[in-house]
Amino acid sequence: MKNQKGISVIKLILIVIVAVIAIFFIVSKVNQTIEKNEKEEERARLEARHEASLNIGDKITNKYYEITVTNIEERTKVGIPKYYKTVDDYYYTLVCVTAEMKNITNEPQRIYDYRPDYSIYLKLEDEDERIYYNDSDYTGYYQFEFDNLETVQFTINPGETVTVNPVFKMDKSRYHNKTFYLNVLGKLVKIQ
Repeated sequence: MKNQKGISVIKLILIVIVAVIAIFFIVSKVNQTIEKNEKEEERARLEARHEASLNIGDKITNKYYEITVTNIEERTKVGIPKYYKTVDDYYYTLVCVTAEMKNITNEPQRIYDYRPDYSIYLKLEDEDERIYYNDSDYTGYYQFEFDNLETVQFTINPGETVTVNPVFKMDKSRYHNKTFYLNVLGKLVKIQ
């Protein structure tokens, strides 16, 4: 059966099918190229962010605080000899952080509400930008080592500096197989 211009309906259907398949492959190839470019841009952004990381001892500030990370160490127990809190050292490790936190404003600033949790200011981040928050139970035990009773205060007065000691309980294999950073006020301090 032919239409008025002499092209058979079957040929017309085949032409339409071939055109649809060609368009599908072109769109698919364009999408793959776009996805590849986005992945490369994301990888470059992560690398640039991680290359710009700071070191232990650098002062990191925002409009309220100046925070200086003074020590980061890996341990299996925290606390004072009579009251230790330990982890199963086959599966877990504790990443213990010591930092100085100074109020650089002219007004008292709240550190945290309800319980000692420094996750607003200090958190762990891996190379894939996964965020890990401190364990407040282990943090409490770690603070006893320093006799940091001042850190349980809820505010820091202008010009005052307090020592904060967040502790992160981590899966040992994950911690040792990735690069980790301490995210301090949004800036990264490389820790391993």
